[in-house]
Amino acid sequence: MQESLGNVASGVVILISKPFVAGDILEFEGIKGYVRSIRVFSTQIHTFDNKIVNIPNSRLTANNVTNCTGQTNRRINLSYTVGYDDDIDIVRKIILDLAKSDERVLKDPEPKVYVDKYLDSGIQIVAWVWVEPDDYYGVYYMMQENVLKEFKKNGVTIPYPHIQLVKE
Repeated sequence: MQESLGNVASGVVILISKPFVAGDILEFEGIKGYVRSIRVFSTQIHTFDNKIVNIPNSRLTANNVTNCTGQTNRRINLSYTVGYDDDIDIVRKIILDLAKSDERVLKDPEPKVYVDKYLDSGIQIVAWVWVEPDDYYGVYYMMQENVLKEFKKNGVTIPYPHIQLVKE
């Protein structure tokens, strides 16, 4: 009974404070999807792989919930590893040209590309691309596929860890 009352109280808190509404994209405990409905006892999430998940409202108010559509813009964080011998200016140009050629990518803030880390097998490059929340996954996957294609066309290497076996 106490758990049910907690869910009702949490449902009222969610409905009044509106940290999310139906249609928002939420991330919660490894679940990601659209809020289908907010009920008195639970909230229904429609996942991207077409499942319906009912989450007790008390869990939603007691834990961290990420609202992916709570802002008008969303930043896509992309990461690529290139070889030490590759020209960073060419790598940067490829990524920026692809981002700027897609009308879903926002002009303001403009896309950015940075050298992030020096790894054992290559240099990690990060790119920040801003989009409207509904365009996030379409642009993310477009960039992942087309960066690979353009790297190959332009001779940019994508290193992999080299394993050396040591005989004892």
